[in-house]
Parts: sequence; C-alpha cells; structure tokens
Amino acid sequence: MAVISQLLQGDTRIATVGIDLIDDSLSQQGVPSTPTQWRPPPPEIAASLTEIALSPAVGDANAAALSANISSSSPRGLGHRGEHA
Repeated sequence: MAVISQLLQGDTRIATVGIDLIDDSLSQQGVPSTPTQWRPPPPEIAASLTEIALSPAVGDANAAALSANISSSSPRGLGHRGEHA
C-alpha cells in the first residue's frame, strides 16, 4: 500500500490515449490532460505483435523492470514515441 500512497501524492497527470470523448469531458471540467493518438496495429503485423506480447520472456522482463523501478518517485510511460513523448 505504501507504493499506492506515494502515487497519490503530488499532482495528478492524465493521458488520454485515442479517446477524444474522455479528453473533451476532462477539458470541460477544467481537468488538464494530454491527448495522445493511438491506432490498432495493421492486420498484417497483429499476429506477430500478439505472439511477442504473450511471450513468457516479455512477462519476465516486465516483472524485472517493475521491481527495479517500484520505488520511482513518479510513474511515466516507457517506450511511447508519439507526438507527446
């Protein structure tokens, strides 16, 4: 629970990913957010991406990264190379 309470300290930052309705609603309420464009992968590579995502090696790497960074002072997106990176 200590990690969760650390996340709740400080300013909240919201990124909306490909959902304009949520970003518009937040804006109308005066809540700052960062819209990010996202589209599903093209069908010709979807099967390969699924295979990679379900690989046990990816799960192991994610667990290692999470345990190494669990004490980080603020969460941040990793690997996104979009317009707001």
